[in-house]
Amino acid sequence: MWVCPIKRRQFMRTSKYILLTVLVLLAGCKPQTKTKEITNNDRADGPLNFKGTTGQGNKFKSWTDAVNSKNTGAIAAHYTKEAFKVIAADSVIAGATAIANHYTQGLKNIVAVKSLYIVEANEQRGIEYELINITTHDTMEQVQLVIWQKEMDATRRILEFNETRENRAKKVDLNEIEKKRKLWIALCNENNAQKLVEQLYSPDALYYNHRPFIQGTKALAQEYGYMNDKNYRLTLKPLNIEIVNAKTVFEIGQCEGSYNGKYIIIWKKQADGQWSIFMDSNV
Repeated sequence: MWVCPIKRRQFMRTSKYILLTVLVLLAGCKPQTKTKEITNNDRADGPLNFKGTTGQGNKFKSWTDAVNSKNTGAIAAHYTKEAFKVIAADSVIAGATAIANHYTQGLKNIVAVKSLYIVEANEQRGIEYELINITTHDTMEQVQLVIWQKEMDATRRILEFNETRENRAKKVDLNEIEKKRKLWIALCNENNAQKLVEQLYSPDALYYNHRPFIQGTKALAQEYGYMNDKNYRLTLKPLNIEIVNAKTVFEIGQCEGSYNGKYIIIWKKQADGQWSIFMDSNV
């Protein structure tokens, strides 16, 4: 059938318009890919981030808010009156108020807290041991060892020790520490407290157990005098080992034998390359 050329062109033009309209409508109905908006939650200096077991987040947040606000009263409320903060062998801060004053001395704000490990150490006394990873405003990371005391109105800190984490530190050979632990068990079961302390503890080692710190190998050997009883037997079984840096390892474990309870050992690598015990505790 013959069609007028003019009408044919008009028909083709109209068809193009209809096709374009359909394509536009289809494009409008296509789901759009959202671009992720970068908020303060994605920044190191944004809102605080708390991770841990059930209920831990609030415990961390309360302490962190107090520390970041530099409020001595609020900080002190998180510690028992006789709490200790270990800075180094020759620097131990005693008392809640003194610890609070330490935290007001220009320390970097905390931006994230994460529980690494927690275990009940003494049910009757409400004691828990915990390892916590803390990130500060300058992205520095520290591993904090905390001994908690559950009281009537709150759970408070009775001891804490921080050590800087080094993610790029040389790999620690835990076999060396295992050998030292086996030697500890052997000397303990030989009932030779003096030899045990002399061979495995640093000269300025700290020991904490329900009382002010005991320091030095002489005082520690006297404290461990009960191990000289020929019937005394003990085995150490690690539950958690945290490599903090090339020279520091935190160990939490279970004692079995004449004493059945949890223990804490902080291992430090000495200048001669040997590992020794810097701090020991079995609250």
